[in-house]
Amino acid sequence: MDKEYWGDPETFRPERFINENGEFVPDKRVCHFGFGKRICIGMTLSNAVVPLFLATLLHNFNFSVVPGQEPPTMEPEIGVIMSPKEFEVKITNRVFVENSQRG
Repeated sequence: MDKEYWGDPETFRPERFINENGEFVPDKRVCHFGFGKRICIGMTLSNAVVPLFLATLLHNFNFSVVPGQEPPTMEPEIGVIMSPKEFEVKITNRVFVENSQRG
C-alpha cells in the first residue's frame, strides 16, 4: 500500500505485473508465499486450487450486499498482516434453467 512505490495502490491494475509481451512479472515487494529457503511448499498446489475454488463459487452462487447495509470498505484492518474489515454478504444459489427445446 506504499503510495510512493505503487502510485495508486487502492486501484486494481493487474497490468502492473504484466510486461509488454503479456507475461507475468513478479514484483520484489509482493511475496505472498515467502521467499528463499523458507518459501511455502504448498505454493504450487495453492496456485492451482484457489482459482478453481473461486470459479466454482462464482459459478454456483450470487454474492451481493445485504439489503440495508453499507457495502464493504477498501480500508484495511491493520495487524500483523492487512486484512479486510468484517462485513456481511448475501449469498444465494444461482438458478439454472434447463433447455427444454433440445431435440
